[in-house]
This record gives sequence, structure tokens and C-alpha cells, in this order.
Amino acid sequence: MNLGKTKKTNRHFALKTELFVTTFILMLLFVAGLFTSFMAVYFSSTEEVYRDQVASTSEETINNFEIYIDNVINISNLVEKKVNSISLSSEIKEDKSYLYFDELMDFSNEIRFVSLYKESGELFAKNTYYHSSESLESVLSSKWFKNAKNEPLVNSFSKIEEGNYFTLSKFIKTNEGDNYVLRIQYSFDKVISLIKGSNLGEGGHVLIYDKNYDMVYSSIPKIDEKEISSIKNMVIGQTTFSINDSTYYLYVSTIQNTGWRVAIANNFDAIVNAKESIIIIFSVECVSFIVVFLLLIYLITNQITKPLVALEKEMAKVESFDFKEATKEKIRGTKEVISLNQSYIKMLKRIQELAARLIEEEKEQNKAELLALQNQINPHFLYNTL
Repeated sequence: MNLGKTKKTNRHFALKTELFVTTFILMLLFVAGLFTSFMAVYFSSTEEVYRDQVASTSEETINNFEIYIDNVINISNLVEKKVNSISLSSEIKEDKSYLYFDELMDFSNEIRFVSLYKESGELFAKNTYYHSSESLESVLSSKWFKNAKNEPLVNSFSKIEEGNYFTLSKFIKTNEGDNYVLRIQYSFDKVISLIKGSNLGEGGHVLIYDKNYDMVYSSIPKIDEKEISSIKNMVIGQTTFSINDSTYYLYVSTIQNTGWRVAIANNFDAIVNAKESIIIIFSVECVSFIVVFLLLIYLITNQITKPLVALEKEMAKVESFDFKEATKEKIRGTKEVISLNQSYIKMLKRIQELAARLIEEEKEQNKAELLALQNQINPHFLYNTL
């Protein structure tokens, strides 16, 4: 009775197919594992080395900034000590020039001018070649003057103005009770030359900004909002971001004694392109290896199974009882196949011998039966004849 159940049959594949497929799958898994592990180890180590190099270069650049700023601050400290050590009025000329300020400018060629203002905003002293046309109202309303008075304990730095200069201002309180505001304007060209000398890659740049993220200096004309967002989210540290199909490695740190932060963006495309090139090259090599391996597997499996197929054909000849033809052809192959073929030939010869013996026995039996029959027939024939 058929209950709608189908009998489950096992599907059998040829030995050649099973050897080929099994070996191919194992080889494919091996290549995939090798590819994945190689890429993971190579890329992680490459990126780590690159990040260390970028961090080292960025730290060196920041150290150069800090050395420059330290020199700037040291000069302002020297002026403060000088102001507290002498009676200024006796050394300042009628045109308000002060020889010590000229000496400072000879000491540092980054200084554009030095001037000292009273707390009321009136110009008190300056270097010889500085000619100020600023009004009292302009001085009192200027940022450098306000910042110095509002933060008397620190040096105040302006942003980098057009023409690549910035202003340091400092509130000075003398021992005699007089208050002054020191103003020193510096050229930023030396720092810019250091930035340009840094190998940041195509599109690499440097940003300097204050605690409110107002830009102090930028080595590029336009700053992308993605970069600003990355800077704000990170505060300080390292990260990557992409702009216009280019990837950048961003290193952010502070510049001591300024309240400024510096963001150094290195072009990361070289590493990204190297990754893509290595992936392509290694993929081509893996595919080539797979193709060659498949060819070898095909040749090996064919060499293994071909003698077995030939042996199968020889065995099929036994169905027609053609023992001579079945034992005529020699099978070539592995040692095991040859041994199997020899055993098979021995078996066929034994079968052939047994078959021949059986036939002879049957012939003898037939002869004996015929003779017995004749012996039975002969007496009756003689009796009937008589």
C-alpha cells in the first residue's frame, strides 16, 4: 500500500568528482583563511606603523610650535623684568622710542615692532622705527588691549592676521604701582615655512584654533565642515575622516601657554591606495593559484580514476564470458590499482580454469549417461530382434 512516502535514496558520486570537489573546498577554505589572516595582519601592522609615524611627525611639528611660542613668551617676560628693574621715564626719548626695544628686535628677526601702552591706552614707549597712527579710542577698543587687561596673568595671542603676523599682548604691573600693556607683533612666516616643509601629502594641512573653535590660522583657504565636526567631537587625539574621495589622518593636540589647539591633517590616500593595490595583486595571485591547483587536482584525480574506469570496462567483458579478452589488456596506474588488476586477472584465470573443468566434467558426465543408456538399450534391442 502506497502511503505517499517516497523512498529516500542515497546519491552516489563518482570517485573523481568526490576527490575533486572535496580537495577544491579544502583548498578554497585554506586560501580564504590565508587571505583573510594575511590582510588583517598586514593592514593592521601597516596602519599602526603609519599612525606611529604620523603621530611622531605631528608631535615634532607641535614641539617646533611650542619652542617658537616659548621664545615669544620669554621675550615678553624679559620686557616685564626690564620694566620692573628701571625707571622707564629716564630712558625713553622724546619721540617715545626706547633703545631696549630696538635691541629686542635685533635679537629676534620675527619681531615686527614692540610698543608699551599705559593702562589708559596712551602710547608710552616703542621701538625707534615704529610709527603708530592709532587713536586712543582704537587702542582701547582693540582685542589685544582688552584681552591683556581682562586676563592679566597670562599672555594673550591674537589670531594670525592677513600678512601672516600675530600680536602678543601682556598686562604688566610694576613695583611702583604703574600698569602697562605690552604689545609685540610677530611675523608668522617662520612657522608657515615649517608647515610647508612638513610632508603631509596631497591636500594635507594644518589648522590652529582657540578654545572656542575660532580659527587662528589655516594653511588651506577653505575648511570643510566634516573636519570641523571631527575636531569638535574628538577634542584631542587621533582619528580619520574623508573629504572629496580623499581620506585624512587627523592628529589634534594643544600648544602650551597659548590656549590654542593644532590639528594636523595627513593625507591617508597613500595607505588606502596601497591597500587596494595589495588586495588586487593578492587576489589575482590567489585566483591564479586556485586555477593552477584545480588543474593539478584534475590531472591527479584523472590519473587515479582512469585506471579504475579501464578496470571497470575490463570487468564488463566478463558478462559475455570473454575471459581471454578480459585478461589481455594491461592496466596502468598506481601500485594499488596494478595490484588490484593482477588479483582480478588471477581471479579470471581461476574462474576460466574452473569453468573449463566444469565443462569437461559435464562432457564426461554426458558421455557416461549416454553410455549407460546405450547399455540399457542394447539387451532389449537384441531380445526384440530374436
